[in-house]
Amino acid sequence: MRERLNALKLALKKIRRGGQQGFTLAEVMIALIISGIIISSIVTLSIGLTRTSGRTVDQSVANMQVQFAGFWMSKDAVQAQEVSLINIVGGAVAESGSVAQTDETLAAQSTNANDMNLLPAASNVGDAYNIGYSGTFSALLLMQGTQGAGSWTITWEYWNGSSWAALAGVTESALNASQFRPTAAGTYTISWTVPGDWATTNVPPTAGSLYWVRARVSSYTSMTTQPKGTRVEVLVVDGAVAQNVIPGQTDETSYANSDATNDMTLLPATPDAGDAYYIGYSSTFSALFLRQDTIGIGTWTITWKYWNGAWVNLAGVTDETNGFKPSAVGRYKISWTVPGDWALRSIKGIDNCYWVKAEVTSFTSMSAQPKGTRAFAATSGFPLTLTWKRLDPLETHQVIYSMENVTDVIGRQLWDLYREYKLNDVSQGTILVAQYLKPGDTIVIWDGAVLELRVTALVDREDASRTYKIQPRTSP
Repeated sequence: MRERLNALKLALKKIRRGGQQGFTLAEVMIALIISGIIISSIVTLSIGLTRTSGRTVDQSVANMQVQFAGFWMSKDAVQAQEVSLINIVGGAVAESGSVAQTDETLAAQSTNANDMNLLPAASNVGDAYNIGYSGTFSALLLMQGTQGAGSWTITWEYWNGSSWAALAGVTESALNASQFRPTAAGTYTISWTVPGDWATTNVPPTAGSLYWVRARVSSYTSMTTQPKGTRVEVLVVDGAVAQNVIPGQTDETSYANSDATNDMTLLPATPDAGDAYYIGYSSTFSALFLRQDTIGIGTWTITWKYWNGAWVNLAGVTDETNGFKPSAVGRYKISWTVPGDWALRSIKGIDNCYWVKAEVTSFTSMSAQPKGTRAFAATSGFPLTLTWKRLDPLETHQVIYSMENVTDVIGRQLWDLYREYKLNDVSQGTILVAQYLKPGDTIVIWDGAVLELRVTALVDREDASRTYKIQPRTSP
């Protein structure tokens, strides 16, 4: 551009030296062309600078949006997690011949009183309540808020791949609990023998294949009070047996599946070599999560074993309880390498389970008897339910999570959901992520998992990305 200005000045000097008065048309045209080139260059430079400045601003805004997301995650994701250790059902469907099927999964997973319609108000033969889970299971824990009154018969059934068949060995923790007519509202256990031919299926309107049971009305006369439920949980240990060499074995399955404190006698008060605690599950499992609320004190050795036709030591054992002698009460994990020759067997009348046992292989003394509260068998991790709660009633900011093996309460993978990130209900730009959480939302993760968030903020044509990782809190 400097060269063009110099050329214009030189042309003007030559014109003056010639003694001419004014400029010829050709000279004016040349001057205009040169001036146009100069102006064009200036305008182009200005536009370039403006565009560069605008893109820089957009990039800065995108970076700020990503940083805002990280700020709120740091502030809320750790402080606002409300973690509960439950094994929620994967699906629940109320089935009425006259009204069709209603998805009550969220109702079955929540603690809202009486939001489960266990039977229609005007029932007919064939009406049913369906409950599904991702694996086979042997029992349900039903919190029934309103006991039914009337005359009907319920038959518990499962799907065998081609038809619904009656479950064998159905038992109930209270009279008529399996009929939805207990004597009072409360929490009841309904259990059965796990079928060998149980198959997954889909029960509309839910999506995905689960193992389903259903409570079907097989006969009906009258109803004066409609039975309603509050919550259903799948019991996650199929068998728990305490063995004392001298008195024998005690079935503690209901204790291992309840939250009553210290009802699991992990070892006798005066153990002998050979005493043991057994945990069984309907499929092979790689870990056991134990809530221990009384620590053991003394000198003994525990060896973890499995059944392959004989009791054999498990390989790769990691026992956080230190043989039921942890340093403090809490929830602990015992894990092992899953054996290739693990075999089914029955213990204390509990059939078709894969068992591990914690056997006393040496004993010297005991000053405090170890006791447990609840046990969970885990095939790939421990299910945790995170419920988002609001810290400040004036704040409604939302946090975004994305990770494999993280699902929302109806089983959808979170990366399939796309939302807009908001702060105090004001859009902070389009952020392409999996899901945001707001107060009251719930997701399910696996214990030990790290929630990973990839936030991408788009501003015009500029973007910024960052990956955040959050370690969820475990239970208190």
